[in-house]
Amino acid sequence: EIIENIDFVFVPKECWNYLVDKYKTVDSSTEIERKVIEVGEFSTQLKIDLSGLKLDLIHNDVTVKKILSKGDTVEYVTSLMKKEFNVQDDECRVWVKKMSNNYSLLKNESDTLSKLNITDSNVRFVRISS
Repeated sequence: EIIENIDFVFVPKECWNYLVDKYKTVDSSTEIERKVIEVGEFSTQLKIDLSGLKLDLIHNDVTVKKILSKGDTVEYVTSLMKKEFNVQDDECRVWVKKMSNNYSLLKNESDTLSKLNITDSNVRFVRISS
């Protein structure tokens, strides 16, 4: 288990850029950008999304594995899938598969994956255009 402020520290992007300029990092893979997400239903607070969600994006039997933030929106997932699968049409709908063959259409583009209670163990995104 890693512990904040012992094993790692969060810094704003401006601070990170300053440190990179000043000390010249050897490897660009040392930067791991994370999003701030709102958690809680009745009493919300802001937290940094440490782990992200490991999800499968699927279109026409092609699967792409992605790590997304719980703070990512349906709109972002839709645009990512269009880009990944080279889909040009504007009539793109994203469905989420939970459990066996239970599909649910993601209608509200501003909903976050966190709000939709999406976890990496129970979801596969499927793009279907009409």
